[in-house]
Amino acid sequence: MAESDNERPIDLEAAMLDPATVFDDPTEVAAHARLTAQQKRVILERWKRNAQVRSASNEVTREEAEQARGHLSRVELAEGLLDRPHPLD
Repeated sequence: MAESDNERPIDLEAAMLDPATVFDDPTEVAAHARLTAQQKRVILERWKRNAQVRSASNEVTREEAEQARGHLSRVELAEGLLDRPHPLD
């Protein structure tokens, strides 16, 4: 995400319902300058739940399930960034 994207306004409601419609990658959530730490955690938790449901669903293709598992790994990475004293230093 470009630095200017890091500061762009976002549709917070959409991000909290389905983060993948607003962000390309969970780490973009952790890096976003206009979100509070609490908002970031809520968005990442939603992303995690969405990915868990998709990865376990019998109604998605194997490729979609693998992509969802990849998102789970990226969410965990993003959550780890939030736990650092200065998330993206």
